[in-house]
Amino acid sequence: MENNNECEQNNDDLPLEYFQRWGKRYQKSKMIYIRVRPEEKETILIACKKTGLSISDFVMGASLEAAEAVIKKYRSIFPRTQNVGPQ
Repeated sequence: MENNNECEQNNDDLPLEYFQRWGKRYQKSKMIYIRVRPEEKETILIACKKTGLSISDFVMGASLEAAEAVIKKYRSIFPRTQNVGPQ
């Protein structure tokens, strides 16, 4: 991944408390299954341990944060598209 170093540099200043908010979500009722390589799972498990979050909370938090950033960027490119993403 080319942008991996860029992401690491941007995240160096984030305190662990930043990630704790990912664990403060409402009751979940839907499931998403993903396949990962063993080294990807190990990386996620290490991050979960360091932040004190479950795999579910960590992956959901990271995914939602990325999704919201994409939607925000999409809206700024196509401002007439108001029906995309959380309001």
